[in-house]
Amino acid sequence: MNKNTEYFLVLLLWLTTIYMWTLPIQKNPLPYGDVDPPVHYAPGDWMSENDKSVWKVPSYIELMYAKDTRGYVAYPPTFYSSHAVFQIIGGDRTKASYIFLAITSSMTLLSLYVLMRKFFGFIPAYLSSFLMAFSLRDILVYVMGQWMQAISFAFVPIIICFYFSYLESFFNKKRKDYYLYISILLLVLQYLFHPQGVVFSMAVMGLLTLVLWFKEKAFPLTTKNILLSIALFVVLIIALAPMQLSLVLGHAGIKQNGYSQSKMFKINNPGRLFYWSKMPDDNPGLPASYFSYRQMNGGIWTLILFFIGAAYLLFRKTRKDILLLVQVLLLYVFIHFDVISLPRYTRYLELEAQVFYPIAALGLVCLISLFKSTFLKKYAKPVLIAAFFFLALTVNAKNAYPVLRDAYPSMYRINPAQYDATQWIKKNLPEKAMVLPAGTLTYAKKKWLWTLSQRTFAAGNNFFSDDVPEFNLTDYVMVDYSDLYIVNRMDVVASLNDWETKVLAGSTKLFDKNNVRIYEVDKNWAKESFST
Repeated sequence: MNKNTEYFLVLLLWLTTIYMWTLPIQKNPLPYGDVDPPVHYAPGDWMSENDKSVWKVPSYIELMYAKDTRGYVAYPPTFYSSHAVFQIIGGDRTKASYIFLAITSSMTLLSLYVLMRKFFGFIPAYLSSFLMAFSLRDILVYVMGQWMQAISFAFVPIIICFYFSYLESFFNKKRKDYYLYISILLLVLQYLFHPQGVVFSMAVMGLLTLVLWFKEKAFPLTTKNILLSIALFVVLIIALAPMQLSLVLGHAGIKQNGYSQSKMFKINNPGRLFYWSKMPDDNPGLPASYFSYRQMNGGIWTLILFFIGAAYLLFRKTRKDILLLVQVLLLYVFIHFDVISLPRYTRYLELEAQVFYPIAALGLVCLISLFKSTFLKKYAKPVLIAAFFFLALTVNAKNAYPVLRDAYPSMYRINPAQYDATQWIKKNLPEKAMVLPAGTLTYAKKKWLWTLSQRTFAAGNNFFSDDVPEFNLTDYVMVDYSDLYIVNRMDVVASLNDWETKVLAGSTKLFDKNNVRIYEVDKNWAKESFST
């Protein structure tokens, strides 16, 4: 195929993907996302607003972060800095941000294309990437706001591509060490977004090395290679993200989500080994559909092609076939970390599409190769490829499109009245202000109020947010009726109004617009008065 045509087709696919993934902001550009996104959004947003880099978190963000970050940003500054630059270039605080997030979160499509194109050709590469555009699990991770994880996992195919290129050059007696060192540099960049992707990439590199060592009867790394690679990785990580490295080494998520070091590596529910994926008992707030291959990948048609492709690879067993099979084996291991009581294993399910779809695409190529007659193959090839695109569009895209189109309807994202209030707060309240939200219906929205106003909110899970230690430190109260009017809960509006009249009658009203009111209160106001 002509290179210009190929580049055009790939660019068209990626731009179409970005268009589709930005559906949530095309009609409503106000921020959306679950509880974590406001935290991830905040440092970059502050940087763009203040034209300064951030090493320690701004004071208003401190309560959002776990105490064990010691006041530093929880992740390396790469994501935050890039986010800030894109906001500035885009000239828009919200829409530009989400275009940036769609671009970066969908980078797996290009990364996977490079890997498959180099070692398997245009058709498997394009089919794999086409399916990735509609990978519902990847879309959910992006929509829910685990952006750093999505970007980190997007590095996996390109890292493996360069590392495998080094291995191929070694076994073909034309060793090119620069492929190895480029893969190490990419590992560093991957770490600068999220360390979990690095763990998987290193595991693939390690197992691939061992398997090919056994197959080829030659160890592909020299002592010099190993020492230089380790030194390059460690020195760059220490130079670029020393505080975040200390946090990772200090706890590595061990004490999070109910885990402790004493529980690690203890056998837990070995029956899980007989399931590919299953909703865990300690489900971290993910829908049941997230753990279903059928629902995440448009039924079983991709699974059928995957098994055909896997059988084809097992039969051939070339080095590049082993490259793909090793990833399947390791993905199985990683998503079963719960069997040995390791945390955060559910996150690795996001890798399923980028591991399965290339093999499914090769399964289609295998079907084409079964036609021995040149005449039949001539017509079977376009028919089977057309069938692949048809199923991808009518099944996978059909499932993915409404998830993006309907992501976070007005009740579940910041509404215009709330956004206007945050802009007033940012301009008019002191930098050290502590605001208590009353009436806002969801905890995630309270976190967005916090981020967008760049002022601290004493945000809790209760309707009146009186369940937080910072309650008695608040000097402002935001009484928010806007959510209640959206859901037409006039009974609760009356209750909130009674409370406002009773508790805030002697306080100074500073803002009253679009069913949102902001009061300045005495810091000594009694918690007992905050009741209905």
